[in-house]
Amino acid sequence: MTDDMNNTNTGGGAAMSDAALLRAAADDELTSEQRDRLDRHLSRSLEGHARIQFERELRSAVGRVMGVPTAPAALRAGVERIIESARDSEPTPEFKPAEAVRETGGVEALRVQTRSRSFWANRQAWMGALAAVLVVGVASVLVWQAASLVGVQLTDDQRDYRSRLVGHVASEHRRVIDPAVAATKLSVREPEEVQAFFRQVVGSTPSVPGLTEGTPSLAFVGAGNCHVPGSDGSSAHLRFDVIGPDGSVERVVSVFVKTDNGELPLEAGVTYAMDTKACGESGTRVLVWSNGGLVYFMVADAINDGCVAVLEHLGVARPSKSL
Repeated sequence: MTDDMNNTNTGGGAAMSDAALLRAAADDELTSEQRDRLDRHLSRSLEGHARIQFERELRSAVGRVMGVPTAPAALRAGVERIIESARDSEPTPEFKPAEAVRETGGVEALRVQTRSRSFWANRQAWMGALAAVLVVGVASVLVWQAASLVGVQLTDDQRDYRSRLVGHVASEHRRVIDPAVAATKLSVREPEEVQAFFRQVVGSTPSVPGLTEGTPSLAFVGAGNCHVPGSDGSSAHLRFDVIGPDGSVERVVSVFVKTDNGELPLEAGVTYAMDTKACGESGTRVLVWSNGGLVYFMVADAINDGCVAVLEHLGVARPSKSL
């Protein structure tokens, strides 16, 4: 007897295969009719349940490893100019790769056009499409991935400290995204005041260049006192805003500074990516490094080109190890 899933229709006239329906179920992308047919199938097949669970676990694992790769803003802007140039010089408006990529969020939108013989006869069109593909492909090279980092073994005490630390800095970072909270907590803004503030809370002035300086694409918002675990009651919290081409804030980045009391096995000159998922903060990214007797924690919701810009501004190496 033919399984009724083989007759499942996607709404466009084409039948969805068993495997496709199971993948769609794993992604929670089924219509009501497809869910009914899937339920009938699963009532007769234990294998279907296992395949759906496998797909979900696979996506979760890939998500943890790959993070959220994003092409740097400057590269993206340059490639989009190439795309727009190709589009504007086309003899017909049938293929517009820039709009296709922006509106659908991926290269899948180009599939139908690229199967057409006329597409490959139009050099301007496929050059624009190639540029669009590069925006996505190059990102995985420019942004480090967790799989390339060397893991560092931690003791039970160090893992406990890591969890308390990540929970604290992630919470404080989310708080200061609110302008009202930032205005109150991060009230130290003038360079001279910031230097005096550092001497007061951590006992010295950080030797990291540019820690309290801004650029046209990176704004120093302010600094304030914080209570990072292991800081004996005093540490500094700084906020930077990554500024987009239109002057808007694209991303908020926090940097916490405290005296290095050896709670974590940090090597000087090495930047570490912390395992925030193991600390219950999978939606946050935390980088850590030590310098001159102080330890620094950089916190953001994703490690992308904006965070790379902060690291480069501070003269800090990209992560090579994980904690």
